[in-house]
Amino acid sequence: MIYAKGTIDTSTKGNASIGLTLTNETIVTLDVSLTNGTHNNSRCELQHSPDNGVNWFSSGDSTNGTGTITEVLSTSMIRVRVLKGEGSDAQATYFLTAK
Repeated sequence: MIYAKGTIDTSTKGNASIGLTLTNETIVTLDVSLTNGTHNNSRCELQHSPDNGVNWFSSGDSTNGTGTITEVLSTSMIRVRVLKGEGSDAQATYFLTAK
């Protein structure tokens, strides 16, 4: 199992975490929880990269403010990206787990 925790600025669209390298894990979970500010508008997505971070692709699902996403992916790296910014000062804590 691989695990990463961090904070991401959810005020602006496009902000992204660093990539987490996978070995043979395929079940990936993203949990997003409130750190500060509001999370009425923001959306975060799970992205994956099959080429070690050169190109990033959306997994197809996103959180509505805070929440959880679980996907089955065959890829080399994952990260969290702000799909829609809050529009005001806001940060979230993210947890990436792959097994």
